[in-house]
Amino acid sequence: MTPIHPLLALPTVGGLLLAGGLATPAQAAGDVTEAQLRQVFGARVDSNPRVAKNLPELNRQMRKAGITTPQRKAAFLATLVNESRVDPSASERGSRARYKGRGYMQLTGAWNYGAAGRAIGVNLRSNPAAAATPRHSAAIATWYWTKARPTSNKAADRFDMGRISRNVGYAASAREDAERCADFKRAYQAFSGKKAPSSTICYRH
Repeated sequence: MTPIHPLLALPTVGGLLLAGGLATPAQAAGDVTEAQLRQVFGARVDSNPRVAKNLPELNRQMRKAGITTPQRKAAFLATLVNESRVDPSASERGSRARYKGRGYMQLTGAWNYGAAGRAIGVNLRSNPAAAATPRHSAAIATWYWTKARPTSNKAADRFDMGRISRNVGYAASAREDAERCADFKRAYQAFSGKKAPSSTICYRH
């Protein structure tokens, strides 16, 4: 688990984080760029070229799933950076399980593989490695966000990262809840130009 890190010491304009003019209001309102990811999350975004190469598909699937407002994008990407470092081909290290965590969202378990496969039209039960291919990873992540855990967008709308942490289902950890919430707040400020409200819920409930 990566330690909580402070807000990047970058200049701001109207509260919007800037790094050489990379995060402009126009960009924040549209697709997420690699520059924004690295600006907000730093070295925690994987250095593999797959991150940038597959951002167009990730953005496309995010648009289809309604992950388009600052708080929804912030919550979704804060989750991905903690699950996979925003690498579509990430795979759970050290596990020999057939249905181990794979892809952006670290899809795990036979039931989830079966349900995700039916949703995207791929037999993931018989070919689980396909969950970690760039071709399918983004669709699986947004399926999980909107179908397997359909309250995720609404939780983001309410600034409720605690509910999103419960939806993702990692082992209960107040430290990790706080870390993901800090990531969410940082991303929200970058995408909206405003600080997250003090009423933001950080811990699962």
